[in-house]
Amino acid sequence: MITHSIIVTSPNNDLEEALKDVPYGSGFRVVNFLKFHPVAIYPSDYEGPSVTGEYAYWTLYIGGVAPIVGAAGGSLKHRSKAYGTIAGLPGEEWDEVAIFEWPNVQTMTSLAKHPKVIELSVHRIAATKNLRMVPMAIQLDGN
Repeated sequence: MITHSIIVTSPNNDLEEALKDVPYGSGFRVVNFLKFHPVAIYPSDYEGPSVTGEYAYWTLYIGGVAPIVGAAGGSLKHRSKAYGTIAGLPGEEWDEVAIFEWPNVQTMTSLAKHPKVIELSVHRIAATKNLRMVPMAIQLDGN
């Protein structure tokens, strides 16, 4: 059973553990590196139309969660086409980079468990061939 909408690269898929070094109560940003499937790959029981990965992510997933995220104080700060990789793993390429801002860890973790966000995460999962989410401070000095 899915308990939240993000697959986390920490023990036990623990989002709080993955964000443990973000200062408590502090606003932060998450840099998203996105590689889309040419056509979104949905589970066999999905009954929706065939769409591109980019459409599934931005229109169906982000378009669906944006009102929930916005009401909680989260926002998209930047979205851009990626123009290659200067340093990274061999063969690792990205289509886009997006930066989202969150008022605090508690907001992000609670929204990741929101039933509608979990429901819509099928589109993010179907859309992305590869995804990295990297938390960072809002300013260089950590404030």
